[in-house]
Amino acid sequence: MLTSAAKAAGLPENPKFCTQYHAADPSFWKRVYYWETPLADCGNGSSDCMDYNDWVSAWTGIKG
Repeated sequence: MLTSAAKAAGLPENPKFCTQYHAADPSFWKRVYYWETPLADCGNGSSDCMDYNDWVSAWTGIKG
């Protein structure tokens, strides 16, 4: 059980939380790719980019 000081500091109740979720493992985080919302302008001059609404339509067409 956490002390009231630990609760006030916002620490998780599970003492193994950081280990379980690789909080201090740089090699794990190098393999994580964060979601970016599709934009009509990719910023690289490519003409095959699409905005989010077009992306949702294309994805819906693929997965049904």
